[in-house]
Amino acid sequence: GYYQWDVPEGWWRVQYEKEGYETAWSDWLPVPPPQTDVNIALKPEGFSGVITSDTYEIVDGLLYLSAETTADTLLNGLVGTDIGIAAADGAALTGTALVGTGATLAQGGQEAELTVVFYGDLTGDGKISSSDMLEMQRAILGISKLEGARLKAATSRSGDSEKPQTTDMLQMRRVLLGITHSMFD
Repeated sequence: GYYQWDVPEGWWRVQYEKEGYETAWSDWLPVPPPQTDVNIALKPEGFSGVITSDTYEIVDGLLYLSAETTADTLLNGLVGTDIGIAAADGAALTGTALVGTGATLAQGGQEAELTVVFYGDLTGDGKISSSDMLEMQRAILGISKLEGARLKAATSRSGDSEKPQTTDMLQMRRVLLGITHSMFD
């Protein structure tokens, strides 16, 4: 919508109302000067603000996947309102698109609430491939450094907090050869 100030000098705040949404208020603002960018995201009524799941492990803002998972499958295993999934590059993930490490989940257009960690997926494409093995080898050799969700995805076996270990790489090799189906077997 559109709004403008037409008020006498003083301290003011804006009330935002829309049917189906919770009423929201801006901070108190001095007038003058003219105030712009007084934008507030409205939350749908009944919005809990928390994504939960009985299907997936969620710890400290991270949602863990142990197998290839599509956007639809992930959404079916979550409890929340108007959940959106974005790939690490910001592109929306829907339907049969694979959800990879670094993807984020948010409700009702709010800021990202959860970051996805798919064990073994270091490239963020939603699958375990030779590209992930290359990334892991580079990290083990100290050629590159993995951080955040990518580090968690690489260290599922060893649990090391600095870099992946050879046990992680060997397990990934077993997955790639089809000997096992996850980084935990």
